[in-house]
Amino acid sequence: MEKEVCKILPLGSYLSALTKSYFGAFSKRLNHIELERYYSILILLEANENKCTQQFICDNLMIDKVSMVRIIDILVKKKYVKKAINKNDRREHIIQLTKKSFEILPEIHIAVKEINSAAFANLSHKKIEELYVNLKLIQKNLELMPSEKIFLNYKKSNKKI
Repeated sequence: MEKEVCKILPLGSYLSALTKSYFGAFSKRLNHIELERYYSILILLEANENKCTQQFICDNLMIDKVSMVRIIDILVKKKYVKKAINKNDRREHIIQLTKKSFEILPEIHIAVKEINSAAFANLSHKKIEELYVNLKLIQKNLELMPSEKIFLNYKKSNKKI
């Protein structure tokens, strides 16, 4: 009798596979928008009244500082965000959305709803709420453990699976 894979592998392996599937679907759904995988940054900026420091984005999306500088440079070059020196602390950059971002954000929100709906198919509202509660609890529990900082960088693959 075969064991269920999710019960013998580390939880992180299962969550990593889930993340790849989710962001793969997301990338496919929005492949006509030249944002690669940086949709979450625009969503975070919008949710925080369009003004965030690079450090705030790093902390909330668990992106290392070096990668964040590169990502912001890409988004500035593609005219999705602009950055300015914080007048109160010249060491900080304030990141803001541009008109181009505000034009595509409604489509990004629709894609999030569609993909979440597909992911949650056959789950009751109660089960979905319980999932989020449990994920937050798991995150809190893991934050109490000694650990190394790990950053994931999912990129599109040209390989056919």
